[in-house]
Amino acid sequence: MNIHKVALFHEKPTLSIAQEYVKNPFMLWNIGMFCAPVSRFLQEAELHCPAIVSGVRSALYDPHYYSAIPAESIDKAIIEKSEKVWVLPMDFMWYDVGNVGVFLSLKEQEKSEQNNVIWLMFPTNWLLLLMLIIYAL
Repeated sequence: MNIHKVALFHEKPTLSIAQEYVKNPFMLWNIGMFCAPVSRFLQEAELHCPAIVSGVRSALYDPHYYSAIPAESIDKAIIEKSEKVWVLPMDFMWYDVGNVGVFLSLKEQEKSEQNNVIWLMFPTNWLLLLMLIIYAL
């Protein structure tokens, strides 16, 4: 495994910066998958975004506090600021499913290409489980 320390994490760069990144053979693209023990995420959150941590803790006891929690992605709030980010480069197909239309088109594509999709329907949520085998090296 070739795990590397991340020198710079830049979430949603401008178009001109992204074009420069694409030209650089050492740049990688994040797909939003982060792995760490919960304790590490909490330590980094307490260090880099204490207002969010405080707001979430308050909202656990009184939901009225929820609307006061600063709205910031994990990428911006923690990952861009942390010195404890490492990357394992991977090469696999990925779709950024940002809306229902994309999700449904991918569902149809998967359905036609493979027969390994399981749908679980709950009153308020749909969960799609793709039966994929991942080998750890």
